[in-house]
Amino acid sequence: MRPQLRGEGSRPSVAALVGSMDRYACRYATQIGIQKTDGRKAHSPIIEGLQAMVKNMLIKFYQSVKTKPQRIIFYRDGVSEGQFHHVMMHELSSIQKACLELEKDYHPKITFYNLSEAPPHPALRAEPPGRRQIWQRASWYRGGPGYHLHY
Repeated sequence: MRPQLRGEGSRPSVAALVGSMDRYACRYATQIGIQKTDGRKAHSPIIEGLQAMVKNMLIKFYQSVKTKPQRIIFYRDGVSEGQFHHVMMHELSSIQKACLELEKDYHPKITFYNLSEAPPHPALRAEPPGRRQIWQRASWYRGGPGYHLHY
């Protein structure tokens, strides 16, 4: 979800959910939702309608592979460090409710990652352009700053 910039309060924002549709993470499906605004302030960082989006993705996964996922890995971007705990608790609850809507005792393991908005470390930016810089930046983002919690 793209964070809303100041002064853009009247424009809707779009939240997208992408999920693997096979055991090998080679096929994907998407769910897209428009985030409402009151026209005066920036959008809330919480994804509206996440529960329904997750439920639809779980149904699509089941239709594709004939089994429910035993683990859900949720990567979240666009959340500041100060809002992380509030957003995580709300969205984690939405994911859990979506699972329980499908089956009373369905409790897959959930890993929630908040991808940091911090730029790469200054030492990585100081490298002259070249192959090493590209590898270092890719490595930084792959295992870089962020928070993850397992439930």
